[in-house]
Amino acid sequence: MKALIHQDVFVHPQFDSPAASAMLEGYRSPFIATVLQRLADAGIPTEGTVAASEFGAGLDSSADSAPAQAVAQGQAAAVLVNDHLGQMRLAASAQGLCCARPSYGRASRYGLIASASSFDQAAVITRTVAESARLLSALCGADLEHDATSLNLPEEDFSRLLGQDVKGLKLGILTPSTGSGHGGEEDSATTAARQALQAQGMQTVAITLPHHAWAAQVANLLAAAELSSNLVRYDGVRYGHRAKDVDDLQSLYERSRSEGFGAAIQERILLGTHMLREGFYQRYYQQAQKVRRLIANELLAALGGQTGQCDVLLTPMNAELAALPTMAGLPAVALPGIQLIGAGLQEAQLLQVAQALQASVR
Repeated sequence: MKALIHQDVFVHPQFDSPAASAMLEGYRSPFIATVLQRLADAGIPTEGTVAASEFGAGLDSSADSAPAQAVAQGQAAAVLVNDHLGQMRLAASAQGLCCARPSYGRASRYGLIASASSFDQAAVITRTVAESARLLSALCGADLEHDATSLNLPEEDFSRLLGQDVKGLKLGILTPSTGSGHGGEEDSATTAARQALQAQGMQTVAITLPHHAWAAQVANLLAAAELSSNLVRYDGVRYGHRAKDVDDLQSLYERSRSEGFGAAIQERILLGTHMLREGFYQRYYQQAQKVRRLIANELLAALGGQTGQCDVLLTPMNAELAALPTMAGLPAVALPGIQLIGAGLQEAQLLQVAQALQASVR
């Protein structure tokens, strides 16, 4: 079994990085992604790749399950993935595994083939929370030379609180608000997790996020806009697949993109381009950004460190709620049937609670 493999959206000079797309078939980078270099420096080099949905955009749930299946089936002990909108946490949770993502900016995006830049985030899929903590500690760190979104923070050992008592910490329980849909209703997995953490002394606090039901829809709209901007470079001239036997430049653009991009990506590009057009930008894109800010503010108020209502928020792990932490750039851990969302830059505490929960059900 390989110790570590990586999703093929992270570039490495020893492996092709096609991003599961015909547009980049056979592409091999001359440099290595920062997160892969940091893992190698920590004695955890990657030993192979795995594909997921095209450009890691989360448009094919069966393809997105491949990294989690690699761990579940014993092909690798861990996989480095782009969690993007939460699809990797969904897949890992469904396979009974752990998927952990740090706060946005903790892990460099240099060498991660861009899909939606404000959502793209390195994450790890493992069997245990302890292993995820070890890998996140290695791959996170400032990369000010290459990544403008990288946070200038000292390195941390995210495993330093593992095994410590969680008694007295506040566990937020997401409750539905009027007109918010059913995403906050407690299911059997969430109930079991809450009871297990309560038995260890955690205090529960009811948390209402009035706009949380819009998270998935808004995230998909904004991701489409960012995707269309990021993929415009692949025109068959400087980057990406180049169609053969074309008569003029317009035909080169059209055929290269038609042959290189899959149908789902083409639809997403059209949606994103439409949203960014004059006359539609304010109506759709700006409105979606405002809702994103509302959701982020509600999460930050609930998980605001010493001033917040709770230390960790517990929710079901489903498609409606997977995008919640990505909206505010918060760290999150997925376990079977549930997700835990931590306060910004509080990965160690989040992983402490996640490991306490995982240990209680083993």
